[in-house]
Amino acid sequence: MVKWVVILADFFLLNALLLVCTLYYPKMADWTPHKVRLFAITLNVALLISHYYNSPIIQKRVVSVGDILQRLVRLDAAMVLIAYIMMKGISLSQTRVGQQLMTVGVLFFIILLVSRFIERKVIKAFRQMGRNTRTVTFIGSDSELLNIYSRLKDDASKGYRILGYYADSEMKDVPDGVSLSRLGSLQGFMESLKTKDGIEIGDEVYVSLSRQEREIIHKISNYCDLNVVRFFYVPVSVETLGIDLKREFLDDIEIYTTHENPLLNPVNKFIKRAFDVVLSGLFLLCSLPVWPIVWIVMKLQSPG
Repeated sequence: MVKWVVILADFFLLNALLLVCTLYYPKMADWTPHKVRLFAITLNVALLISHYYNSPIIQKRVVSVGDILQRLVRLDAAMVLIAYIMMKGISLSQTRVGQQLMTVGVLFFIILLVSRFIERKVIKAFRQMGRNTRTVTFIGSDSELLNIYSRLKDDASKGYRILGYYADSEMKDVPDGVSLSRLGSLQGFMESLKTKDGIEIGDEVYVSLSRQEREIIHKISNYCDLNVVRFFYVPVSVETLGIDLKREFLDDIEIYTTHENPLLNPVNKFIKRAFDVVLSGLFLLCSLPVWPIVWIVMKLQSPG
């Protein structure tokens, strides 16, 4: 719902901008009504196509400002490019529309930037009021679920409501201020899935169980698929080993290692780049005496 409201608002803003441009922009004020209508229709079609590939993402609960801005740039740039190509293939090809199109594109981008900021604030306020929320259930008592909890609840505007967790044992090392209640045992939860009586798991389920519990994980996944519930598997924490492990993939197999790429450290990366530049400079310096000899040989061998 939020996504479609934002898309409709974009079309409204575009047509309002076109109305203002046709009234006050000198390079469009002398256009005939036919050209104005054709220009407006083409831009609306271009925006529709651009939205198909660059739909809004401000309605997502976990999204960064950079991602929103990047999507906005692609949306506006694609709209201008598609509109320009379309206009060159119709009757407006006899009219110079490049400058007008760029002006509309820049103004529309600024308007969308302000609009996205306002829309984001409205969505956050709406969710903070307890509307448009998503309920979440945890399965397991692994400490990794605490990290998921912190990520979902660090900002009330994301609109997440945590029901609790099902596990055979209490979750350990729960920080103060974390309201995460145990809803029942894992065995009781699996029995409830069979009968579907008195069970509420909400919109999303995060499962953090040992892979030895493959059969249980499959049953929960199948139940979520059949009941339109988003299923997430959270790997069991490895920090309890007391080793600083990093996750890697061997083809499609998940593995953990103590090795860390030295170039991931910005200091090491800077040292390597500086070494490359210095070594290349020394090589070029040593090769300077050879250049005159090469130049003389080329002159002597030249047919001229």
